[in-house]
Amino acid sequence: MQWFTSDTHFWHRNALRFRPFDSVEAMNEHMIYTWNRLVRPDDDVYHLGDLSFAGMFKTVQVVRQLNGRKHWILGNHDEELHGKASLVALFQSIQDYKVLKVTDPDTPGGVQRIVLSHFPMLSWYAMHRGSWMLHGHSHGSLKHPYEGMRLMDVGVDPNDFAPVSYPQVKAYMAGRRGHVCDQHEEKADA
Repeated sequence: MQWFTSDTHFWHRNALRFRPFDSVEAMNEHMIYTWNRLVRPDDDVYHLGDLSFAGMFKTVQVVRQLNGRKHWILGNHDEELHGKASLVALFQSIQDYKVLKVTDPDTPGGVQRIVLSHFPMLSWYAMHRGSWMLHGHSHGSLKHPYEGMRLMDVGVDPNDFAPVSYPQVKAYMAGRRGHVCDQHEEKADA
C-alpha cells in the first residue's frame, strides 16, 4: 500500500497556533499514533516535506518510531536536516520532486502517474494524460480558480493529522474533472 503525507512539523511550537493540541509533545504523539495505526511496516509512505522543526537527534527519534518504508520529498523547511547521515539512513529515497507510477488495473494502461512535490503546481508532468498532483505546503488553505483539478493537499492539517492512502486519493480524484491549464487536450490514456 502507498501512503502520502506532508507538513507534520514535528516539534514545531508555532504550529500549535493553528492545531488543536496543548503541546508539541501531544501533537507529536497523536501524529505518530495515527501514522502507525494505519501504516504497516511493509507499506511505502511518501512524506512531501516539512518533516520536523527540531534538531537531528529529536527528528531521528520520531522517524524511527514511524512504520513503513519512508520516502522524503523535501520541503522548504527541510534544508538543515536532509543532509544528516543518521536521518538520511532512515529513508528509502530523498528528492525534491518525484513522478511515482502506481500499478492500478482500474487505470487506463494499468499505471497511475502521480507527481509528488512539496509545493502545489497548476501545471505538472502528464496532467493532460491523467496524472495526479499531490502536494503539501498550504496546510489545507489553498484556494485557486481551477477547482476540480486532479490536485490534492495530502498534508496532515486537512487530513485529520494522518497519512492518506492510495485508495483515498483515488476516490478523491474520481470526483475531479481534470481541468488542464496548458495547451494540451485531456487524453483518455495514462
